[in-house]
Amino acid sequence: LAGLGDMGGALSPFTKPPNTATARLVTEGTFQYMRHPMYTGLIALTTGLSIVSGSADRLLLTGLLFVFLDFKSSKEEEEMLVLYGDEYETYMKQVPSKFFPQNLITKED
Repeated sequence: LAGLGDMGGALSPFTKPPNTATARLVTEGTFQYMRHPMYTGLIALTTGLSIVSGSADRLLLTGLLFVFLDFKSSKEEEEMLVLYGDEYETYMKQVPSKFFPQNLITKED
């Protein structure tokens, strides 16, 4: 849910970002830890529901959802690179994880 608030009016079910004339790259909030926090939340929710309900079928569907969201996010990132260019490429280097907050779970020496 935090990702929804962080995105403001940029939420869209499509791979192309909406309102490209007034768009700005969001890198604060949950987006500083992972590039697609809303997908992470959806994957976590469906995984939890699958486990709580004891449903192997739901868990399989969650796996398919993950594959779909990985594909969709790759297409979205292609559009973001076109829209934001070097700024998005730098963001991808600073935040290497699409779905899981890598900088929170790995220690930097």
